[in-house]
Amino acid sequence: MTIDKETIAEVINSVICSINDGRPTEKSIELNFSDYLIGSSAVLDSLDLFMFIVDFEAQLKTVGLDANVMGIIERAVNKGEDVTLGDIVNSL
Repeated sequence: MTIDKETIAEVINSVICSINDGRPTEKSIELNFSDYLIGSSAVLDSLDLFMFIVDFEAQLKTVGLDANVMGIIERAVNKGEDVTLGDIVNSL
């Protein structure tokens, strides 16, 4: 099943709000489609990345898409590629 980019963007915003819940403003994360999730320019630390992947996959299921986000990231890493949020969205 495929879902539109607007729905995916809403899911991403929901995930980010969930991660930021209870954090001080200065520790809040923001993500854009051009932001790197993996690589030397990654905007998330390892714990935030883990939380993002788990929550993103769970929330995608609620809108009818069973996606293996970790698998998408793993394939890119195995190719030696850095991964942006946009790369993941485009792979769904």
